[in-house]
Amino acid sequence: MRTGQRWRYELPAAAFMASGIALLFLGGRPRPLLLALAVGSFVLMCAWARCPRCRSRVVWRVLAEGRVWKWMTSVLDLRQCPVCGFDGSMTDSTRSGGATT
Repeated sequence: MRTGQRWRYELPAAAFMASGIALLFLGGRPRPLLLALAVGSFVLMCAWARCPRCRSRVVWRVLAEGRVWKWMTSVLDLRQCPVCGFDGSMTDSTRSGGATT
């Protein structure tokens, strides 16, 4: 989507992957801080990116309705909101009026 929100899921996704890799390389040693970072960044990624028109949680919607192993690719391939079809065009009336995208 061309709404300027890509960073809202890329930043938490990067933190999620980094903490997951760190947990993997630590060989099963308990690291509550890394686990909290992984869980927190995943939740943030799912809740933070929203459609400017219908306010649906786009990443969560794709994760809940798509294939488990291909959800990140599906999110990156999005060109419009899976709920209302908003494509981020500047001609839409929701873009004017102080949208935070």
